[in-house]
Amino acid sequence: MNAGPTALYRCYDENGWLLYVGITLDPDRRFREHTKTFGWWPAVASTTVNWLPFGGRLAQDVETLAVCLEKPACNHREDTLPAECAGRMETGTWFDRAAQLREWRRWFAVWRDCQLQPAEREARASAGA
Repeated sequence: MNAGPTALYRCYDENGWLLYVGITLDPDRRFREHTKTFGWWPAVASTTVNWLPFGGRLAQDVETLAVCLEKPACNHREDTLPAECAGRMETGTWFDRAAQLREWRRWFAVWRDCQLQPAEREARASAGA
């Protein structure tokens, strides 16, 4: 992954259940790959794509946080991610204990902002939120 803009995407079934969360530089290409790779892909009724203004490890961390918080049904790492998140929090590999709460709030804000539509994001930015 490069350091440039990265797409954080979500796949939903016809009932609105979250099936998958991922990141990619090219959503159309990645969706075509999913059609060949994942047996659950035919259940996808809709997708959302939010562009992160960064890439690399930071984008991977946002993806990990989204999977931990949203618990999509079909992510391959689903069984290990909650423990991975807890392990990072306990061992301090993301941040030291003194900064833990501040950092989690920052990561949560990045994740939350990825949920917003562009117009909502601009409104929040202009309101100073």
